[in-house]
Amino acid sequence: MKSAFAGSGAVQDLVNRGHWTVFLRSALAILSAAMLLDGLENQLLGLVVPTLIKEWHVTRADFAVVFSIGLLGNAIGGSIGGVAGDRLGRKPLIVVSVLVFGVMTACAALASGTSALALIRFVAGLGLGAYIPNGAALISEITPFRSKNIAIAITIAGAPIGGIVGAAISAYMLPEMGWRPLFVICGSLPIPVALGAILLLPESPSFLNARSNHRALARTLRRLGHRVNDDAIADDDQTGARHIAPWNSVFAKDQWRNTTGLAIIFILAQYNLFGLLSWAPLLMSGAGFPTASVSAGIISLHSGSIAGALCVAWFIQRLGSRMALSLLLLGAASVAPFGLLHVGPESTIVPWLAVYGIAGLFAAALISSMYVVAAHAFPPLIRSTGIGFVLTASRVGSILSPLILAKAMHASAAVGYFLALELPMLLGLLGVLIIGNHIPRPAVTIGVPQSFS
Repeated sequence: MKSAFAGSGAVQDLVNRGHWTVFLRSALAILSAAMLLDGLENQLLGLVVPTLIKEWHVTRADFAVVFSIGLLGNAIGGSIGGVAGDRLGRKPLIVVSVLVFGVMTACAALASGTSALALIRFVAGLGLGAYIPNGAALISEITPFRSKNIAIAITIAGAPIGGIVGAAISAYMLPEMGWRPLFVICGSLPIPVALGAILLLPESPSFLNARSNHRALARTLRRLGHRVNDDAIADDDQTGARHIAPWNSVFAKDQWRNTTGLAIIFILAQYNLFGLLSWAPLLMSGAGFPTASVSAGIISLHSGSIAGALCVAWFIQRLGSRMALSLLLLGAASVAPFGLLHVGPESTIVPWLAVYGIAGLFAAALISSMYVVAAHAFPPLIRSTGIGFVLTASRVGSILSPLILAKAMHASAAVGYFLALELPMLLGLLGVLIIGNHIPRPAVTIGVPQSFS
C-alpha cells in the first residue's frame, strides 16, 4: 500500500496547518539556545584578544590569521553542513555541530600561541557554520505556516543575544578568573544543549518523507501534535536514494535566480554587519571616547540588532519579502547620511549610540529576513544545501569588509567609514529583483502556499 504522505506537499501542508504544542515550543527553545551559543562563541575570541596580546607578547596583527581562518572554517562548515543535512538529516547535523563548536571552544583554553589557536578556531568554525543552515531549515519545516517567519526570526535573534551574554560573562570572568577558565566554561555550555537536542528535537518531516522513513514520520507527526495512525502510513523498503538531490541543484533552472539573488544580498548584509562589529569600537575609541563609552556603543549596536531580528517577521508578514527587503536595504543605506550629519569629532556620546543602534537594527533585520526568505525559497530536498551555499558566499562580505573599510577610514575617518559601510547596500536591490520565489503579501496569499511544500 502506498503511503498516504507520498508527496512532500501533503506532509508540509499538514505541518503548516498545525498548532503550537509544548513539544514544538521546546524544540524552538533548543534551537534558539544553540543559536545564542553560536553567537556567544563567535564573539568570545574578540573579547579576550586584548588579554592574549599582553600575555603572549604579540600584536593585534598577529591575530589576523586567527580571525580569518575562523571565517574560513565557518564558510566550509556552512557549505558542507548544508549538503550533509539534506542527506543525513537536520537533527544529527545540529547535534554534531553544537558539540564540535563547544568542545573546540573549551580546547582553546589549552592554546599557548596563535598557531594552535588558529587551528582550534578553524575546527570550531566548521561546527559554527554547519549549525545555521540546518537549524534554519529545521525550524521552517516543523512550525505552522502562520508562525514560520516569527519562529525563524526568534531563532536567529539568539545570535546577537549571545553577543551580549558573551560580553557580560567576559566582563565578570576575565578579571576574576582569566581567559582559560572562560573558554572552558563557555565551551561546556553547548553540551546540555546538545543533549536537549537529542531528546527534544524532531527530525524534519519533509526529510523523513523524502527518505521514505514512514514509521519515523508517523512518530514525528504525532509528537508535533497531529493525529496520525501507523496504519495511515505504509511500510516502504525504498532506500530513498532517488530523493537525494545533487549539490548543484541550487543552480538548476528553477533555482538559480533564488540562489544568485540571495547570495548577493547575503554578501552585502554580512559585509555591513561585520563592518559594524569589527570597526565600531575602533572608530569610537579613535574619536576619544573612554572604554565605558565604547562598551555602551557596542551594547547599543547589539540592542538594535535584537530589535531588528525580532521585528522582521512582522514586517515580512505584512509587506511580503520583496517590499520588506527593499525597504531594509534602503534603510541601511540611509544610515550613511544620518551618521555623517550627527557623528563627528565634536559629537557627544548620544548621537553615536543612536547611529549604532539604528545601524544594528537594519543590519540584523536584513540578516534575519534573509534566513526567512531562504527557508521559503529553497524546497525541502535542497533547503539546507541552499542556505549553506548562500551563507558560504556571504563570507566574501566578511573578507572584503575589513579591507575596504580600513582604506576608507584611512582616507577620511568617520566620513569614509559610513559611506563605504552603508552605500553599497543599494546594490542589494539588484538581488531583490533577481530572487524568483519571494514570500507573497498576505493580500494575495490564499491558504497555504505550495512553495513551502
